[in-house]
Amino acid sequence: MNKNFANKKISNEMKNAIKNKDAASLMSNLNAEDKKLLDTLLNDEEKRKEFLSSPEAKAIISSLFKGR
Repeated sequence: MNKNFANKKISNEMKNAIKNKDAASLMSNLNAEDKKLLDTLLNDEEKRKEFLSSPEAKAIISSLFKGR
């Protein structure tokens, strides 16, 4: 599972959903491939651990918790 999220352009709608912590809206903005990936991460513990240990996930998590 080597998904490169860094090169994707994020729409203003998705940025607003993230800013407003609107999970339902955020989920509705995912394309079919990303929904499938999210479903895999939610339901497959091994894949979830693999993803969370990736440098990309660590960078995302680090940026989310900066300033707290």
